[in-house]
Amino acid sequence: MNHEPLKNKIQKTGNTWSMIHDSCSVSSGFVILFAVLVSTIVLAMALGIFSIAYKETILTATAKDSDYSFFAADTGAECALYADVKDDAFGATGGTPTCDGAPVSNLSGSGSFFTFDISLVKGCVKVSVNKASDPSNTPPLSQHYTSITSLGYNLSCAAVSAAQLSPNLRLVERKLEVIYPNPAPVAPPPPSGGA
Repeated sequence: MNHEPLKNKIQKTGNTWSMIHDSCSVSSGFVILFAVLVSTIVLAMALGIFSIAYKETILTATAKDSDYSFFAADTGAECALYADVKDDAFGATGGTPTCDGAPVSNLSGSGSFFTFDISLVKGCVKVSVNKASDPSNTPPLSQHYTSITSLGYNLSCAAVSAAQLSPNLRLVERKLEVIYPNPAPVAPPPPSGGA
């Protein structure tokens, strides 16, 4: 291929070559500016989408932890309720409450106030049972109530103690409280006559 005529033509026109060269440099500067502007807009949109996705991920994890905590609290409340109503574990006969056939841990208290823990696969429960509760806080008491307070956590019982000291662990707590009247004392049967 012979490019000689093009070379001669550019040289012959003199200033025309310079004008073409100047307009090419202005056009290429505009193209670079436009490319930087478009890439900045795309980057800003990508960062915005990433920020929303990250916040949604954190929200989902928090909702899952909240579910674990709530179900742990519900398990503790149901276990204490069953132990009190069916087994009379906190009454006159006493006994060790069990949850799903397993004994509870850290059982303490006597008389009318008891506390215990339940370790779950996905969480921990700290339960307190008060057999002499007054929900209205107005003496004199005409009837005592039982108050069961169940605190459910999304971490194991060992991690709950550590999480209260360490800000790095995400501890979620949910509380359920059950209040119901104590049954009236049953009068002893009358003595049978000596007939």
